Amino acid sequence: MAGIGGLLYPVKQTLYVRRQPLRSDREYRGAGYLCVLTKTLGDAFGGKKMDHMSPRLRAFLSEPIGEKDVAWVDGVSHELAINLVTKGFNKAYILLGQFLLMHKNEAEFQKWLICCCGATEYEAQESSNCLKEWCSCFL
Repeated sequence: MAGIGGLLYPVKQTLYVRRQPLRSDREYRGAGYLCVLTKTLGDAFGGKKMDHMSPRLRAFLSEPIGEKDVAWVDGVSHELAINLVTKGFNKAYILLGQFLLMHKNEAEFQKWLICCCGATEYEAQESSNCLKEWCSCFL
């Protein structure tokens, strides 16, 4: 068991993500917040359990975007990644910027991905969900 801010949670059973202010230098930093992966705390994903997330989404949410290529975004296939790179969206943070420019409006972002980048409806939904979940954890 480990405790942060007076709350105890099992360290090895990780199912939910919750963000809270940093308490020490040893904790993981993400935009000034600590992302705590735990079974018992938080519902940063609206109660969505992490065991129902794809491995790509879980990997993407596990750390800040940094210099990740756009292909790291869950829902971006190889073909879509090529289309995005040719349009100048070669890094995940650039695609995130587009999502933020659209005021985190998932429907508008999905239409843009489909119309301008050649994404399928499924790819657009998964990509926008991935970026929305990342924002809820790190912003």
